[in-house]
Amino acid sequence: MAGNPGTYVLVTRPRAQGQAFSARLKARFGESINIIQSPLLEIRLLKADLSLQGVGWLLFTSANGVRGFAALSERRDIPALCVGDRTAQVANDVGMTVRSASGTVDDLVALAQQVAQGTQEAFLYLRGRKVARPLVKMLRDAGLIAREAVVYEQLSVPLTPVARALFDGTRRVIVPLFSPRSAALFVEGVQGLDTSATQVVCISRKVAAQVDATVFREVRIAHRPDSESVEREIATIV
Repeated sequence: MAGNPGTYVLVTRPRAQGQAFSARLKARFGESINIIQSPLLEIRLLKADLSLQGVGWLLFTSANGVRGFAALSERRDIPALCVGDRTAQVANDVGMTVRSASGTVDDLVALAQQVAQGTQEAFLYLRGRKVARPLVKMLRDAGLIAREAVVYEQLSVPLTPVARALFDGTRRVIVPLFSPRSAALFVEGVQGLDTSATQVVCISRKVAAQVDATVFREVRIAHRPDSESVEREIATIV
């Protein structure tokens, strides 16, 4: 793949996820791209009073939830259900027994229903202060026992001057976006800049809904809501 050495990829994920994603991009595309990191969210782990009595499963929709739980508890005997494979890998790395829904929050609810099998044990969702979907309500609506604990928060961070300088209408910039909140922050951060040469790759339609396609060269949506699909979409551009 020859690629275009004048192509920039702006990675806006929180620092830990951004570094991991950037490493995968560099391994895949090599010198075909220039990677600029500018996290739009800073993750801060929170102290929470975790009550694990009666909990049969832990639920995670992000790696940050896993890290938040691991910082608060040494328990690794409660099985974990994760929304996607990347989150499941992080849970596995800290010593948990894991099953991945390999999809969306809806897939995670379906997996929870599958494993519950009429027991009275509860699902505990370890989440951030802000979430895109009301997972606990969805579980309860499905007849399951569920509660939640907020173990981290996402603080907004402005684009760096280096990142802002990319948007001059001449540089070819690819921006992968992974959450509605980060998408909204990105759109806010580039207001007044020339984004006519910018191609945005969104992990889902909900993320794309935050992006005004008229001010960008192109807005794409990954075929599946996971980082691998985002990488594949970037490959079709590079």
